[in-house]
Amino acid sequence: MLSVILGGACDIPLSACDSAPCSSNHTLQCVSSPPLLFSCVCEPGYHGDLCEQEVDECDSAPCSNNSTCVDEVNE
Repeated sequence: MLSVILGGACDIPLSACDSAPCSSNHTLQCVSSPPLLFSCVCEPGYHGDLCEQEVDECDSAPCSNNSTCVDEVNE
């Protein structure tokens, strides 16, 4: 497994999350895994690599009987 270490004494480990790649307002946490990989944990109702996309609950056409679906965040 490859690790990235900085510093003159090679004593400063570098994390993929150090650059705040998951800085979306809808991100709960950045999870780092070597070598310099990351994943974002999204708030409910959001998805995407950086939690930048809202889940559209109307995409699956859940309404019947000519009713209208209204997409709201996490509902």
